[in-house]
Amino acid sequence: MIRSGQRVFVHGGAAPPGVLLNALVNDTARLRDVELVHLHTAGKARYADAEFAAHFRVVNLFVGESVRKHLDRDRVDHLPCFLSELPMLVRNKLRPLDVALISVSPPDKHGNCTLGTSVDVALAAVDSAAVDSAAVVIAQVNKQMPRVPGDGVVHLSEVDAFVDVDVPLPESPPTPATPREGAVGRNVARLIEDGATLQMGIGTIPDAVCRALHGHRHLGIPTEVWSDGALDLILSGAVDNSQKKIHRGRTVSGVVTGTRRLFDCIDDNPDVLRLDITDVNNPTVIARNPRVCAINSAVELDLTGQVCADSVGPRVISGVGGQMDLLRGAALSEGGKPILAITSRTRSGRSRLVPQLTTGVGVVTTRAHVHYVVTEHGAADLFGKTLGARAAALIRVAHPDDREALAKAWHDGAASIGGRRRSSAWRHRGLVGDDGAAGGRYVRGVPRIHAPELEDQPWCPVVVRDGLTAFLHTAAETLRVYDAVTPTLRDVVARHGAPRLIDLCSGGGGPVLRLQRALRDDGVGVDVVLTDLYPNHGAFDAAGARGQGTVTAVLHPVDATDVPDGLVGVRTMFNALHHLRPNAARRVLADAARKRQPLVVVEVVDRRPSTFAFLCGTPLAALLLAPLQRPLSPARLALTWGVPVIPAAVWWDGMMSCLRAYGDDELAALTAGLDDDDYGFVVQRAAVPFTPLRLTILVGEPRAAREERAGVPAAGHAARSP
Repeated sequence: MIRSGQRVFVHGGAAPPGVLLNALVNDTARLRDVELVHLHTAGKARYADAEFAAHFRVVNLFVGESVRKHLDRDRVDHLPCFLSELPMLVRNKLRPLDVALISVSPPDKHGNCTLGTSVDVALAAVDSAAVDSAAVVIAQVNKQMPRVPGDGVVHLSEVDAFVDVDVPLPESPPTPATPREGAVGRNVARLIEDGATLQMGIGTIPDAVCRALHGHRHLGIPTEVWSDGALDLILSGAVDNSQKKIHRGRTVSGVVTGTRRLFDCIDDNPDVLRLDITDVNNPTVIARNPRVCAINSAVELDLTGQVCADSVGPRVISGVGGQMDLLRGAALSEGGKPILAITSRTRSGRSRLVPQLTTGVGVVTTRAHVHYVVTEHGAADLFGKTLGARAAALIRVAHPDDREALAKAWHDGAASIGGRRRSSAWRHRGLVGDDGAAGGRYVRGVPRIHAPELEDQPWCPVVVRDGLTAFLHTAAETLRVYDAVTPTLRDVVARHGAPRLIDLCSGGGGPVLRLQRALRDDGVGVDVVLTDLYPNHGAFDAAGARGQGTVTAVLHPVDATDVPDGLVGVRTMFNALHHLRPNAARRVLADAARKRQPLVVVEVVDRRPSTFAFLCGTPLAALLLAPLQRPLSPARLALTWGVPVIPAAVWWDGMMSCLRAYGDDELAALTAGLDDDDYGFVVQRAAVPFTPLRLTILVGEPRAAREERAGVPAAGHAARSP
């Protein structure tokens, strides 16, 4: 039924008609110049081997692994086209077909088969044959093909010939995510709200996103393709499709690929629809659903946001697919988020973020389509940003070891996008302009600088250091700076049943005693242990006296990067993380994560202009608050009112603290790789009343306690099928 010179469509995905293809290859003696057209096909592709060069030409609508090595842009070539428009090529006879080889499920009592796991272009091929009497449809009726409702219904009367088979479908088992891919998944999940609509694709990163979403609720899935990772998300109870406006209550796609477990789950399942890819990937249809989060990947991005997703250099490894359609649909959706999720480096160690795209690569997605770029180091929101601000945001989520080179390349004009040269501060740090974080703008051109604070210097006189810590304690008490932390601290204590706070870097006692009283007023009694690398014995003794047996102090130095195993409880650190360089700050977080101890880190300072301005008044505050400090010290009073050393030191350390403050992206970099399936970090914000100050609260804790408290179903929990 197939003759030389004909164009033959081959069903793709997990539905290649293997028996028919093998018969075709075995019949090559009579065939010449047969063109095979298909998307990605799982399994072997013998027809692409060089020995069949005179018999078959291959046009890949999407280049799969089975034919990738054969691609020569001649006998084995690629046709770039949006997946949503491929059916148009067939239906409008722009690529007319002579024969369609398809795989279908067995017919029901009415003679209706289905295209099973993959509607894609196969539906158009069957439709085209129905209106073209010269076209032929040959079906492989496979007992193991799932019957899936939707658009892919093919009646036996539409089939010219068929063969009954009982063969397993090719499977694509999930690949375990690396720690970096897991971190990307968790960072993406933080952008997704309950009730969102998902397009997540297949692969290790989409699967990592799905795992990180198990605690979400009322998610919906209308997606181009999904696999076992999405199945696990559905079975977790996170997906019920209740908030969708189109096909509410049903999981929709054009293709599924995965394991037998997935195929069995969708078989004859009324909660699953396989629809025409022209509709599934139509941006105007996608946009009708609320809060669409389209999660796609890339081979590399340049610093303006241009995306290569289909090639490594000039070598095509996939295809255009539906990336642009899906990202555009998400952008048009109310509350939607177009997201590109990548690891900052390839597995070989090459940066995926580059000053300019590699010569020969294809630009699949324009810079205007890209809103969010997420790596294991955080999320960059590019929407509404200039080229320079985009580059700065992308450099902040690049691998830390690549940031300097990327910033230098941008500054030196290697990106070839023109514009005036940036400042040296921008060049070296990659940080400039609008930070994009809630609460205001960072000072233009001011990166995080680990400027010297007097309090941290070993040579700093004890009386000055004690004066600084006493002022900070008294100011925090007077202004009630940390009161907004009470709800967070109460929840963490309750989740872990830990009636003890281990306060790190306590200085002069800090706010922890006030918070202890606030917790007690809320019915939560906790003991407090004060620790510091430079213990303030006088302040610690005074705090112990006020605590009436509920406050103790460790009078020898305690290193927050290696807390003794005997100090067990909820660790707290108030306005101290910025004192530490990134490596030391990361060790503080890593120590808590490694020992599975809950941690609440609170920072008052940041690099906003309003914070700098507010702290300019600290010398006057030091003069006014000196009499309130306990214990009173004649030497300290003399260095406050007589020779104002302490007020000057307070001002200096305040300014330096602001410069040292860690922003959102830097916190993401500090926690990258520490945030895993067992331990997680979240960042919260809280305003300080009657001041421009804003608290940054970093909470680290074992995930099991948080998820149990949130009501996430435990393993084995009965969940509704797709």
